[in-house]
Amino acid sequence: MNRQRWKIIEDRFGFPALVLCCTFSIIFFLYTNWQLKEKTHFSEHQAILDTAYRASVQMYRLAMEGVYTNALNTPQVLEILEQGFDAQDEGRDLARGRLYRLLYGFYDTMRQQNLLQLQFHLADGTSFLRFHQPERYGDQLFDARPGVRICNAEQRIVQGLENGKTGSGFRYIFPLNRNGRHLGSVEVGVTVKSILDALKDLDPKREYAYVLSKDLAEEHLFSEQKWLYSQAALHPNYLIEDANAVLPNSPPPLSGEAKELNRLLSGRPEVRRAMGDGQALTVSATLPDSSYTVSLLPMHDVGQRLSGYLVTYNQDPLVGKFRQEFFLLVASAFAALVLIFTLVGRLNMRTRALAASKQNLEATHNALADGVYVQDFAGIISEVNPATCSLLGYTREELLGQEAHDLFHRDAEQGKTPKTACPFHRHIQKGESYDGEELFEAKDGRVLTVEVSSRPIMQEKRVISSVTVFHDITARKKTEAALRRSEELGRK
Repeated sequence: MNRQRWKIIEDRFGFPALVLCCTFSIIFFLYTNWQLKEKTHFSEHQAILDTAYRASVQMYRLAMEGVYTNALNTPQVLEILEQGFDAQDEGRDLARGRLYRLLYGFYDTMRQQNLLQLQFHLADGTSFLRFHQPERYGDQLFDARPGVRICNAEQRIVQGLENGKTGSGFRYIFPLNRNGRHLGSVEVGVTVKSILDALKDLDPKREYAYVLSKDLAEEHLFSEQKWLYSQAALHPNYLIEDANAVLPNSPPPLSGEAKELNRLLSGRPEVRRAMGDGQALTVSATLPDSSYTVSLLPMHDVGQRLSGYLVTYNQDPLVGKFRQEFFLLVASAFAALVLIFTLVGRLNMRTRALAASKQNLEATHNALADGVYVQDFAGIISEVNPATCSLLGYTREELLGQEAHDLFHRDAEQGKTPKTACPFHRHIQKGESYDGEELFEAKDGRVLTVEVSSRPIMQEKRVISSVTVFHDITARKKTEAALRRSEELGRK
């Protein structure tokens, strides 16, 4: 509203009306500003949860590929599976018994490392051997388990979160072939607890939970498993698996604070609507002692069906500060006698709140053990955390303002790939996420093998920058190479 309109209001209705109009305008402005800051803050929480989840899944995927290569896709295993494939009745039972005896020691050891299940399937989708329930075999899995169907139909590796007949978990399914003949597949599943533990390692201050789709769970579970499941407080269409942690491989029970947050949020229309539609959501809730941010990330199986939600609870005083700031400024607007003093006071309070917000975000950013850097659309570094400096050997000042691709991104064969030909750079330019292994060169010339997870930051459907998280896996790659050489020498 320009000065002429303010003058018309003052002349027609007097100074009190002008003050009232100013007050309502200021309140509207403050409310919009509060909502915008909260929305931005929530978007950051959602992005952090998504990135952390993908990093955890990637870590287990690499581990399960090693298990498949070194223990499951071996000549001896394939020979036994082929015998079971060709045999009937007793012959198949004998092959099943041989496979169980051969791999039970391996399975028992892996079970102590959060292994949910080890299961072999025949090419037609028939369950051949469940190590966690060896008495359960012969049932057809293609309808209930799209991952098994896709793996055998397309003979490719399939991974994803699934609610199976004996529980939910993240499953990695590998095809098995012998002498050009497709025999079936093997499935290695890790518990939901393992994923939650990995997330907890990344950020110990947060509490994590997983709720699964009621329809999918009740459709496929064995009847004797159903007692483990209870109604999720967040939404009537979801269940909690082993809420009291009766089984050793179940996540710990929720804290009292998380349970109370679930109770409070269950009545929120936006929570019911988002979970009903399978949408991501971050909301705030207040308990007597503190404010919390709760983020919900939808999980989909390999068939793109909604399997459930990953939920994180984070004590977040900043949300309370945003709310407190709004009401304090509104009270000041009503009480203020001079508009300019009110505006100056609000500006100062907003500046302090934004500074506190930046400090809190920087503290979280700097506490991460993995390297994190932000670059603009042109690839120029605008922000780094201390871990990035430590891993690459540069100071913060040496990195800021530099082009990340030219400074430390390398190619295994050519040394340095032109930016226009770099898949990593092209994905970000297109506004696409990128996950993979890359080579980074440290300041002292060391070449690091890193796991990279990069996400674009969009504004009005346009890429303005990107945030990249990387983790040094050089030592692990050397260990894997040494193991492979050792195995090759052993076979010779």
